[in-house]
Amino acid sequence: PWEKGGLKITVVGPTQREVDRLKARWAKDLKKILKKEADKKAAAQSMGSSVFNLSSIVCIAEAGDKSILLTGDARGDTMLNWLEERGGPLEFDVFKLPHHGSDRNVTVPMFEKIKAKHYLVSGDGKHGNPEPAMFDMLFRARGDKDYTIHMTYSPDELKAHKEFLKHDLGAALAAVLDAEPWRRDKLRFPGDGETSITLDL
Repeated sequence: PWEKGGLKITVVGPTQREVDRLKARWAKDLKKILKKEADKKAAAQSMGSSVFNLSSIVCIAEAGDKSILLTGDARGDTMLNWLEERGGPLEFDVFKLPHHGSDRNVTVPMFEKIKAKHYLVSGDGKHGNPEPAMFDMLFRARGDKDYTIHMTYSPDELKAHKEFLKHDLGAALAAVLDAEPWRRDKLRFPGDGETSITLDL
């Protein structure tokens, strides 16, 4: 752990195995990247399993009795393994969801075990994130418990994004939220003119 002024940060992952895989992949792909020959479609389809995402730095930030799990683009099952190998903790005040709310980076069992009072979702609609299926997994795992999902973008901003429009994700998200009467009450969006989110822990 790194500590300064009452703040402690503990790096949970990646492990040396993920770092070694990243180095090997980076050496292999560097020429393609420099020539701009990377296959964008294939890259988009493999986001949840790319070595670049799986080598994201995951850490726990603690101050006093409060804790935040910061996840980068790591995959949920990998994070859960790292945390369980360390002996926990598995409950946090804030859980910043991985990969802007991608459904490829989370699972229902992960949400059942890694719990939080506040979930933070940073997707703006690009690549379809946050994805409706991710919300459904979270709701199914946690039910109507005492937690809040904080969004960094408004519903209008999400629905206006071309990828949300292209795949009709606004309607899909509405269907997920309307599946249970309490689901919409779990979401908090920034107010008009707000450019940041403050969580009172």
